[in-house]
Amino acid sequence: MEDQKTSYREYLLEQLRAVWNETEEGQTGFLKEENLVEKVCIASYPRCGNTFTRGYLESILGIYTGSDDLPDREDLMIEIGMNTLRKMGMKGECRADGTAWPIKSHFPAWSLNNREIPITSALLIVRNPFDGIISDFNMMSTISHKENANWTDNKRKELWSIFLERGLAQMK
Repeated sequence: MEDQKTSYREYLLEQLRAVWNETEEGQTGFLKEENLVEKVCIASYPRCGNTFTRGYLESILGIYTGSDDLPDREDLMIEIGMNTLRKMGMKGECRADGTAWPIKSHFPAWSLNNREIPITSALLIVRNPFDGIISDFNMMSTISHKENANWTDNKRKELWSIFLERGLAQMK
């Protein structure tokens, strides 16, 4: 079984070498934009496994993944999204120029600050909608990818009702 994993990883690396900027062994790097043919998107509702999948791909393939977020945004989502993900080691966050592959998108759930990116294929990640909405609320309430909201706070309970209604409307 281990030989199969190794040979598959080698196969994927061979496919990427034509478009890969050379890095030292074991390091993650950016791709050469001009050679990238497949424009792949990892699409999901927020908090449904996109970051996990990106981290997994970065670890296995040794390349940075990107996102359709605009790099010059000035709002709370920068603190929660781009800055936190970069601190977690995702250096391709907000890159959709072909040097990062694949590209994360939460469109249309978070579509106000995203750019349109032509893609040739997509990996769709699906999670129980209620789990995704609860996880998204936790992240928005705590401004953290890892902490949980204080559900005994009355103000949070009011916000939860609004957030749940919005989340369900986005998933229709």
